[in-house]
Amino acid sequence: GTCDNTVNSTLTNETINRTIIESEDGEDLRYGFGYFRENDEKQTLLEIQTDYEDENHKNKFKYVDNSLSELVESDSYINQYSIDYTAPLSNLFPFELNEHNKDVKFSFGLKTSKDEDDYSYNLLDEQFGFLYNNRINAIYLSSEYQVSELFGVQFGARFESQERNSKIIFSQLNNCTGHQELCDVFNAAIAAYPIESSKFKLDRVFPSLYLLYDFSETNKIKFGAGRRINRQHMRSHRGGINPIPSPDIDSKFIDVGNP
Repeated sequence: GTCDNTVNSTLTNETINRTIIESEDGEDLRYGFGYFRENDEKQTLLEIQTDYEDENHKNKFKYVDNSLSELVESDSYINQYSIDYTAPLSNLFPFELNEHNKDVKFSFGLKTSKDEDDYSYNLLDEQFGFLYNNRINAIYLSSEYQVSELFGVQFGARFESQERNSKIIFSQLNNCTGHQELCDVFNAAIAAYPIESSKFKLDRVFPSLYLLYDFSETNKIKFGAGRRINRQHMRSHRGGINPIPSPDIDSKFIDVGNP
Protein backbone atom coordinates (compact mmCIF):
# COMPACT_ATOMS: atom_id res chain seq x y z
CA GLY A 1 0.00 0.00 0.00
CA THR A 2 0.99 3.68 -0.32
CA CYS A 3 0.32 6.48 2.13
CA ASP A 4 1.26 10.15 2.60
CA ASN A 5 2.42 11.20 6.05
CA THR A 6 3.19 14.72 7.26
CA VAL A 7 5.57 14.52 10.21
CA ASN A 8 6.01 17.37 12.71
CA SER A 9 9.06 16.96 14.97
CA THR A 10 10.91 19.31 17.30
CA LEU A 11 14.72 19.10 17.38
CA THR A 12 16.87 21.59 19.32
CA ASN A 13 14.02 24.15 19.43
CA GLU A 14 13.51 23.83 15.65
CA THR A 15 10.20 22.57 14.23
CA ILE A 16 10.51 20.46 11.07
CA ASN A 17 7.54 19.92 8.74
CA ARG A 18 8.29 16.99 6.46
CA THR A 19 6.06 15.17 3.96
CA ILE A 20 6.81 11.48 3.54
CA ILE A 21 5.41 9.16 0.89
CA GLU A 22 5.67 5.56 2.07
CA SER A 23 5.04 2.52 -0.10
CA GLU A 24 5.12 -1.10 1.06
CA ASP A 25 4.96 -4.36 -0.83
CA GLY A 26 5.58 -7.95 0.24
CA GLU A 27 4.29 -11.43 0.83
CA ASP A 28 4.50 -14.06 3.58
CA LEU A 29 4.34 -17.82 3.19
CA ARG A 30 4.02 -20.13 6.19
CA TYR A 31 3.18 -23.80 6.41
CA GLY A 32 3.75 -26.74 8.71
CA PHE A 33 3.28 -30.50 8.86
CA GLY A 34 3.02 -32.82 11.82
CA TYR A 35 2.78 -36.57 12.36
CA PHE A 36 1.78 -37.92 15.77
CA ARG A 37 1.66 -41.56 16.84
CA GLU A 38 0.43 -42.42 20.33
CA ASN A 39 0.46 -45.89 21.87
CA ASP A 40 -1.91 -46.05 24.82
CA GLU A 41 -0.82 -49.53 25.83
CA LYS A 42 2.89 -48.67 26.04
CA GLN A 43 2.19 -45.02 27.01
CA THR A 44 4.50 -43.68 24.30
CA LEU A 45 4.20 -40.69 21.97
CA LEU A 46 6.12 -39.99 18.76
CA GLU A 47 5.97 -36.50 17.19
CA ILE A 48 7.51 -35.49 13.85
CA GLN A 49 7.05 -31.87 12.78
CA THR A 50 8.30 -29.43 10.18
CA ASP A 51 7.67 -25.67 9.89
CA TYR A 52 8.56 -23.23 7.14
CA GLU A 53 8.35 -19.42 7.00
CA ASP A 54 9.21 -17.25 3.99
CA GLU A 55 9.00 -13.45 4.09
CA ASN A 56 9.67 -11.03 1.24
CA HIS A 57 9.21 -7.31 1.91
CA LYS A 58 10.00 -4.01 0.19
CA ASN A 59 9.58 -0.61 1.86
CA LYS A 60 10.26 2.74 0.22
CA PHE A 61 10.31 6.13 1.96
CA LYS A 62 10.33 9.32 -0.13
CA TYR A 63 10.99 12.66 1.61
CA VAL A 64 9.35 15.12 -0.78
CA ASP A 65 10.84 18.33 0.55
CA ASN A 66 14.51 17.37 0.10
CA SER A 67 14.50 14.71 -2.64
CA LEU A 68 15.76 12.07 -0.22
CA SER A 69 14.61 8.45 -0.47
CA GLU A 70 15.21 5.15 1.33
CA LEU A 71 14.54 1.68 -0.05
CA VAL A 72 14.60 -1.41 2.18
CA GLU A 73 14.33 -4.93 0.75
CA SER A 74 14.41 -8.16 2.76
CA ASP A 75 14.04 -11.77 1.63
CA SER A 76 14.24 -14.31 4.47
CA TYR A 77 13.14 -17.78 5.47
CA ILE A 78 13.21 -20.12 8.47
CA ASN A 79 13.00 -23.91 8.09
CA GLN A 80 12.70 -26.28 11.08
CA TYR A 81 12.46 -30.05 11.54
CA SER A 82 11.96 -31.84 14.87
CA ILE A 83 11.43 -35.36 16.23
CA ASP A 84 10.24 -35.92 19.81
CA TYR A 85 9.68 -39.17 21.68
CA THR A 86 8.09 -39.59 25.10
CA ALA A 87 7.89 -42.88 27.04
CA PRO A 88 7.75 -44.22 30.61
CA LEU A 89 11.01 -43.93 32.53
CA SER A 90 10.88 -47.69 33.20
CA ASN A 91 11.66 -48.30 29.51
CA LEU A 92 15.17 -46.96 30.08
CA PHE A 93 16.08 -49.27 32.97
CA PRO A 94 16.40 -53.07 32.96
CA PHE A 95 15.41 -53.20 36.64
CA GLU A 96 12.14 -52.33 38.34
CA LEU A 97 11.76 -48.77 39.61
CA ASN A 98 10.17 -47.90 42.93
CA GLU A 99 6.41 -47.37 43.13
CA HIS A 100 6.74 -43.57 42.94
CA ASN A 101 8.05 -43.70 39.35
CA LYS A 102 5.39 -45.85 37.71
CA ASP A 103 3.88 -42.87 35.86
CA VAL A 104 7.07 -40.83 35.38
CA LYS A 105 8.14 -40.31 31.76
CA PHE A 106 11.24 -39.19 29.90
CA SER A 107 11.49 -37.18 26.68
CA PHE A 108 14.08 -37.34 23.92
CA GLY A 109 14.29 -35.13 20.86
CA LEU A 110 16.18 -33.95 17.80
CA LYS A 111 15.79 -30.59 16.11
CA THR A 112 17.44 -28.82 13.18
CA SER A 113 16.71 -25.29 12.03
CA LYS A 114 18.09 -23.02 9.34
CA ASP A 115 17.36 -19.37 8.66
CA GLU A 116 18.68 -17.09 5.92
CA ASP A 117 18.25 -13.42 5.14
CA ASP A 118 19.20 -11.37 2.09
CA TYR A 119 18.88 -7.74 3.16
CA SER A 120 19.57 -4.61 1.11
CA TYR A 121 19.29 -0.91 1.90
CA ASN A 122 19.44 1.91 -0.66
CA LEU A 123 20.18 5.42 0.54
CA LEU A 124 21.05 8.34 -1.75
CA ASP A 125 21.15 5.88 -4.68
CA GLU A 126 23.89 3.82 -3.00
CA GLN A 127 23.39 0.15 -2.24
CA PHE A 128 24.26 -1.55 1.07
CA GLY A 129 23.87 -5.29 1.55
CA PHE A 130 24.01 -7.91 4.29
CA LEU A 131 23.73 -11.69 3.75
CA TYR A 132 23.14 -13.89 6.77
CA ASN A 133 22.60 -17.62 7.30
CA ASN A 134 22.40 -19.59 10.52
CA ARG A 135 22.03 -23.32 11.19
CA ILE A 136 21.42 -24.98 14.58
CA ASN A 137 21.32 -28.73 15.22
CA ALA A 138 20.21 -29.86 18.68
CA ILE A 139 19.58 -33.02 20.67
CA TYR A 140 17.99 -33.14 24.13
CA LEU A 141 16.92 -35.48 26.92
CA SER A 142 14.80 -34.67 29.94
CA SER A 143 13.17 -36.70 32.71
CA GLU A 144 12.05 -36.76 36.32
CA TYR A 145 12.75 -39.22 39.13
CA GLN A 146 10.85 -39.48 42.40
CA VAL A 147 13.27 -40.38 45.20
CA SER A 148 10.40 -40.64 47.67
CA GLU A 149 6.77 -39.69 47.92
CA LEU A 150 7.67 -36.10 48.78
CA PHE A 151 11.03 -35.51 47.10
CA GLY A 152 11.87 -35.67 43.39
CA VAL A 153 14.48 -34.58 40.85
CA GLN A 154 13.88 -33.20 37.37
CA PHE A 155 16.90 -33.11 35.08
CA GLY A 156 17.81 -32.60 31.45
CA ALA A 157 20.46 -31.58 28.96
CA ARG A 158 20.47 -30.05 25.50
CA PHE A 159 23.43 -30.17 23.11
CA GLU A 160 23.55 -27.56 20.34
CA SER A 161 25.84 -27.18 17.36
CA GLN A 162 25.56 -23.79 15.64
CA GLU A 163 27.14 -22.46 12.44
CA ARG A 164 26.55 -18.86 11.43
CA ASN A 165 27.91 -16.94 8.44
CA SER A 166 27.46 -13.28 7.56
CA LYS A 167 28.65 -11.28 4.57
CA ILE A 168 28.96 -7.49 4.50
CA ILE A 169 28.50 -5.69 1.17
CA PHE A 170 29.14 -2.02 1.90
CA SER A 171 31.89 0.41 2.90
CA GLN A 172 30.64 3.97 3.32
CA LEU A 173 28.23 6.58 1.93
CA ASN A 174 29.85 8.68 -0.80
CA ASN A 175 27.01 10.41 -2.69
CA CYS A 176 26.72 13.26 -0.20
CA THR A 177 25.81 16.28 -2.36
CA GLY A 178 23.11 18.21 -0.53
CA HIS A 179 23.08 15.74 2.35
CA GLN A 180 26.50 16.14 3.93
CA GLU A 181 25.24 16.12 7.51
CA LEU A 182 23.42 12.83 6.98
CA CYS A 183 26.50 11.34 5.29
CA ASP A 184 28.74 12.38 8.16
CA VAL A 185 26.50 10.74 10.76
CA PHE A 186 26.01 7.59 8.65
CA ASN A 187 29.74 7.14 7.97
CA ALA A 188 30.62 7.91 11.58
CA ALA A 189 28.39 5.01 12.66
CA ILE A 190 30.21 2.67 10.27
CA ALA A 191 33.60 3.85 11.52
CA ALA A 192 32.58 3.55 15.18
CA TYR A 193 31.36 -0.05 14.78
CA PRO A 194 33.46 -1.62 12.01
CA ILE A 195 31.96 -4.96 10.96
CA GLU A 196 33.49 -7.51 8.60
CA SER A 197 32.18 -10.67 6.97
CA SER A 198 32.48 -13.46 9.52
CA LYS A 199 32.01 -17.15 10.31
CA PHE A 200 30.99 -18.39 13.72
CA LYS A 201 30.74 -21.91 15.15
CA LEU A 202 29.63 -22.96 18.62
CA ASP A 203 29.14 -26.40 20.20
CA ARG A 204 27.76 -26.33 23.73
CA VAL A 205 25.80 -28.34 26.29
CA PHE A 206 23.00 -26.63 28.21
CA PRO A 207 22.14 -28.63 31.39
CA SER A 208 19.24 -28.12 33.78
CA LEU A 209 18.44 -29.51 37.23
CA TYR A 210 15.40 -29.01 39.47
CA LEU A 211 14.73 -30.23 43.01
CA LEU A 212 11.05 -30.84 43.79
CA TYR A 213 9.42 -31.12 47.20
CA ASP A 214 5.73 -31.69 47.91
CA PHE A 215 4.44 -30.37 51.22
CA SER A 216 0.94 -31.51 50.34
CA GLU A 217 -1.32 -32.02 47.33
CA THR A 218 -1.76 -28.26 46.98
CA ASN A 219 1.63 -26.95 48.17
CA LYS A 220 4.87 -27.64 46.30
CA ILE A 221 8.30 -26.04 46.18
CA LYS A 222 10.83 -26.14 43.34
CA PHE A 223 14.52 -25.15 43.21
CA GLY A 224 16.25 -25.09 39.85
CA ALA A 225 19.33 -24.11 37.91
CA GLY A 226 20.07 -24.23 34.22
CA ARG A 227 22.04 -22.76 31.38
CA ARG A 228 20.42 -20.98 28.44
CA ILE A 229 21.33 -18.85 25.45
CA ASN A 230 19.38 -16.01 23.85
CA ARG A 231 19.84 -15.29 20.18
CA GLN A 232 18.71 -12.30 18.17
CA HIS A 233 17.36 -12.87 14.69
CA MET A 234 17.74 -10.98 11.44
CA ARG A 235 14.14 -9.79 11.43
CA SER A 236 14.26 -6.03 11.79
CA HIS A 237 15.35 -3.03 9.73
CA ARG A 238 16.48 -1.28 12.91
CA GLY A 239 18.84 -2.83 15.43
CA GLY A 240 19.03 -6.56 16.07
CA ILE A 241 21.97 -8.13 14.23
CA ASN A 242 21.61 -5.96 11.12
CA PRO A 243 24.94 -4.05 10.83
CA ILE A 244 23.78 -1.56 8.17
CA PRO A 245 23.26 1.86 9.82
CA SER A 246 19.61 2.91 9.86
CA PRO A 247 19.32 6.70 10.20
CA ASP A 248 16.39 8.64 11.61
CA ILE A 249 16.29 11.56 9.17
CA ASP A 250 14.86 14.08 11.66
CA SER A 251 16.65 13.26 14.91
CA LYS A 252 19.95 12.25 13.23
CA PHE A 253 20.11 9.15 15.45
CA ILE A 254 21.54 5.96 13.99
CA ASP A 255 20.59 2.36 14.82
CA VAL A 256 23.33 -0.23 14.19
CA GLY A 257 23.08 -3.97 14.88
CA ASN A 258 25.90 -6.38 15.61
CA PRO A 259 26.04 -9.80 13.84
